Amino acid sequence: MSAVEKLVATAPIFGGNGPCKPATLSPVAIGNVSTLSGVIGELMSPVRSGLETFVASQNACGGLNGHRIELFIGDDQGDPATASARVQELIQTKKIMAFVGHIQVLTVDAIVPIINKYKIPVIGSDLTSNTWFTNPLMFPMGSGIQSTAYGYIKAAVDYFKVKNIGQLWCLEVPRACEQHDRAFKELAPMLGATVKKTIQVSITAPSYVQECLAMKNAGVEAIGLTFDAASQHRVARSCAQVGFFPKVMPYPLGVGNEKQFLQGNKWLGNAYVSMNHFPWFMNDTPALKYWHASINKFNPGFTNGGAAVMGWSSGALLVAASAGLSAENPTTQQLLDTLWTFKGQKWTTLGGLTPPLTFVKNGNPRVPYCLWTGISNADNTGWASGTSKPTCTDLIAPSDPQYKK
Repeated sequence: MSAVEKLVATAPIFGGNGPCKPATLSPVAIGNVSTLSGVIGELMSPVRSGLETFVASQNACGGLNGHRIELFIGDDQGDPATASARVQELIQTKKIMAFVGHIQVLTVDAIVPIINKYKIPVIGSDLTSNTWFTNPLMFPMGSGIQSTAYGYIKAAVDYFKVKNIGQLWCLEVPRACEQHDRAFKELAPMLGATVKKTIQVSITAPSYVQECLAMKNAGVEAIGLTFDAASQHRVARSCAQVGFFPKVMPYPLGVGNEKQFLQGNKWLGNAYVSMNHFPWFMNDTPALKYWHASINKFNPGFTNGGAAVMGWSSGALLVAASAGLSAENPTTQQLLDTLWTFKGQKWTTLGGLTPPLTFVKNGNPRVPYCLWTGISNADNTGWASGTSKPTCTDLIAPSDPQYKK
């Protein structure tokens, strides 16, 4: 059994029953640069709490192979130039060994030249772009954006039992949202659904009445909402005004801050969220129990949501990667060497926190479409149900970078 396999089998963060001992070896500097302010900053901000909870709990329970984690967080404000500056600053001034859990739906492309120049990996991310899946120094801890398009369609066909589907998708993140829309159209006929209409919209629009009417007139029975929760609520009000009440499938990171989503809007009641990360509200596996215990002990009451668990599961992947760190003079290369041993083995699911992960030296990562579920209650005030284990498929959208003809 390799060092990383043994670690995943025993460490409490993965649901193992190994002992918890405080990290006592030399500190290791880890960075995060995320969009924590600006138009979508509130939506993404729970990643900070998720990462801070992770660091507190992991330093009390082994750190990174005995090394204490020092976390440095930068806010890119949703601005690409700021993002690249923050990344470079942390590398140069804090001597970052790796980055972890970036939430950068607007800014990820700007950091690629810096990451490539300094050979510093980003371990875990928001998963909302092909960029995270086409760079050997980026290590996604979940399925890509095409998987959530698949999730929309499966929700419509298998859960809601309808076949006429549509999507509203974001103007502000054109590359990622276009990738999602393309996969939505590609996968629908494979799953027995018909795409009646998709419309690109701005998250700054005050009303979506015309879009709701267009969807209603096209015969859309189930609609995907590929943008933030605040815009989802404006869509809800607009569609209710014109008597359009479809089945609803919100984008998972649109529920990145659950307080923005769970606001008692009945149009969003019984919404089916296909999640490419574990549901933060579930608590029935050893790894999920440890997640909740860590919150209760180190950070009770913080605003939870998809962004928070993306931070936590990215941290878990970092812990697994640390299995090869030496006691003296730990290096980035040791993290990379361990990550490259991930070849989809059962243990690469990290106790059920992630799909099976495959990382390739000088190649693209491979992650199958594995999705958890969260279904809001009828009043949109809480969660009616969810799944603690993901359902996976071998299906891949032809436009997915993983697709091989």
